[in-house]
Amino acid sequence: MYATALIIIIFLLDLVAGGRLRASARLGASDAYISFTQISERVFGSGLFFTRAQLAAENSQLRAELAQYQADDAAYKAANDENARLRSLVGLAAETPGRAANIVSSLNASAYGTFTIDAGIEDGVSRGSVVYTPDGYAIGIIAETSSHSALVTELFAPDSSTEATTGDAHIVLVGQGGGNARAQAPRDSAISEGDVVRAPSVDAPVGVVGHVEPSANGADTEVYVRIPANLRTLTLVYVGRK
Repeated sequence: MYATALIIIIFLLDLVAGGRLRASARLGASDAYISFTQISERVFGSGLFFTRAQLAAENSQLRAELAQYQADDAAYKAANDENARLRSLVGLAAETPGRAANIVSSLNASAYGTFTIDAGIEDGVSRGSVVYTPDGYAIGIIAETSSHSALVTELFAPDSSTEATTGDAHIVLVGQGGGNARAQAPRDSAISEGDVVRAPSVDAPVGVVGHVEPSANGADTEVYVRIPANLRTLTLVYVGRK
């Protein structure tokens, strides 16, 4: 009853006012509708109310793109590393006749300091040939050969001995395995970390001085030598022709 009476009163007032109440109400409703429409477009256009499915799909696409970028970057780095090794081998081949070969057994698999390569007699590899890293350091000697494979004995195999020179000293390197060796030199020898160590038997560098310290008795100097290449990741070597 009260609502009906209120409507009748408003209707009568609008008749007295000549319809101005309806016009004002219509104008206000129109403004409110336009404002609501604009706000809705902005809110929904901003993506605030994306469904979870849409967000999940977008995240999945972004993860796929990131994975592809990472794969492309890894492939580029691998190709770049391979090119660097090949350039080193080209420079080595210009000085020492021979051929490249792949390592087909882990350098850490044998306790005797040996590994196998995929080149043998029919590939021009013979016993006694020197095996180098791509950057020119001698790391082993061909010990046994077959048609298309050969066994390499590392110069720094455990308990092996190799005569060498570094600085102004003549030393005997005792292999420790893993591309490491140690030696004793006179206390007053001019040997420093980073010095190149050469072995006359292979007429090539065999490592660099990694550390120098006085021996326990104080009469000599302990010299620790390592091969610059990481033998754990080494896959390609160069075999000189004897």
